[in-house]
Amino acid sequence: QGLTAQHLCYDAVPVPEGAVVLVHSAASGVGRMLTQLVTGRGARVIATVSRGHKAPAAAEAGAWKVLVRDEIEDLGAAIRNLSGPDGVDVVFDGTGKTLFDISISALRYKGVFVHYGRAGGPIPPLRLWDQPDGVHLVHCRGDARHESIDQWRRHALQVMQWIEDGTLDVLIGRTYCLEDAAAAHRDLESQETMGKLLLLP
Repeated sequence: QGLTAQHLCYDAVPVPEGAVVLVHSAASGVGRMLTQLVTGRGARVIATVSRGHKAPAAAEAGAWKVLVRDEIEDLGAAIRNLSGPDGVDVVFDGTGKTLFDISISALRYKGVFVHYGRAGGPIPPLRLWDQPDGVHLVHCRGDARHESIDQWRRHALQVMQWIEDGTLDVLIGRTYCLEDAAAAHRDLESQETMGKLLLLP
């Protein structure tokens, strides 16, 4: 998750200082690390979380503002109220179908939508002509398959250094015995979990 977050905001779409960035599911494992790294680059993060009890985890990661999706009737309007009429510079979205339309509508002209997962289902086929003028759509798998082993090692060492020096705070949400793996999957699907879930052999 740390490598994915690093790849997204340092390599795939290097986030500039002063940018306003929307991070969905900011209390999740990747989302929380992404919030920390984006904030560390000097950007302001508008975070969304699915449930109210997750808001503190996103705030502790450095989010400028946290929006609880199940408590807001018009999420798009709430985002625009924070970003201003021009919209956000970058959206990082690992949910896919669920928040795609909101994400696209939140972008400024020449803003970048970064799709890196589909926890809320795959995004349906798009008609590019119907998308807002000037937005950029970027798909990232997160595994950076084009990189060499040496590049992977350098990135991994950087992530481990960030964890050691406190730049990245890894939240372990829950641990499970390996035989309870099915319960871990059910908990993930419930959207009640935060941070990293660990299976212990």
